[in-house]
Order: sequence, then C-alpha cells, then structure tokens
Amino acid sequence: MLWLTAIQLIYAQERILKGTVVDEQSKAPIAGATVKLIPNNKATATDDSGNFTIEVPAGTTGVNVSIMGYNQVNQSITPADTAITISLAAAQANKIDDVVVTAMGVQRKAKSLSYSTQTVKGEELTKVKDANPMNNLTGKFQGCKSTVVHPELEDQ
Repeated sequence: MLWLTAIQLIYAQERILKGTVVDEQSKAPIAGATVKLIPNNKATATDDSGNFTIEVPAGTTGVNVSIMGYNQVNQSITPADTAITISLAAAQANKIDDVVVTAMGVQRKAKSLSYSTQTVKGEELTKVKDANPMNNLTGKFQGCKSTVVHPELEDQ
C-alpha cells in the first residue's frame, strides 16, 4: 500500500502546461514553433493555431521557444502557471552573398563554376507565406526535395 502511495506522489509532481505562441506585432499564432522545457529539454511543437500542451516535471524553471525567422525566447515559469502566452519578435534579416553549395558541402562563388547553377532569391521564398519556411522551397529549383517531419509524429 505504501508503494502505491509513493507512485501517486511521483506522478503528482508533473503538471500540464498549456500555452500559445504568437507573433509580437500581429498577434497571429505561430505554427511549428519548438517549445522546450528548461533545464530538462523535454519538447513539443505548436499546432496550426499556435497552441501547445506539455507535461511539466517538478524542477522545471522555464521554457525556451524557437522557430526559424524569429528571435529565440526564454520565459520563466512557476509551479502555479497552467497557461501562458509567448510573443516572438521577427528576427532581423541578414543579407547573404551568392554562395553555391556543391557536392559534399563545398562552397564556391557562382561565377567560379564551370557548370550551370540555379538561384533562388529571397523575394521568391517570401511570395508564398507558409508558416514553415522549408515549405517555401518546394518547387523553387530542380533536384531539391523539401520534407518536413513533425517531432511528435516521428515515432508513429
């Protein structure tokens, strides 16, 4: 009987945290953001509505939220928190010179190559406003296949 009570106490230390991840300016939900607990690195991803649910073990001090195109955010949480909203600010865009990645990851300037190359400009990637920037690469250049794997569905 004492053993069953100990098991109940262990499970009672975990709690459920629900939340929403939104864009800081537009307040639009952000789908596909990674929500990771600090310090144990347990993680989940937001759904299409920017919502997430995660079991939080005792000793968790905060959450880290990240997604490509936005600044990473660390937010403290307390044992009393059951629902939170996290706002992400868009990252500053950095201009990149033309770089061609050839076989085995060797980088060369496009002008130094003796064969044809294809270019995808930043404007082309932002024409289709998909929540996942990897989806914007689909069909943009020959021989590139873009596949997105959701972390929660990998084991199924």
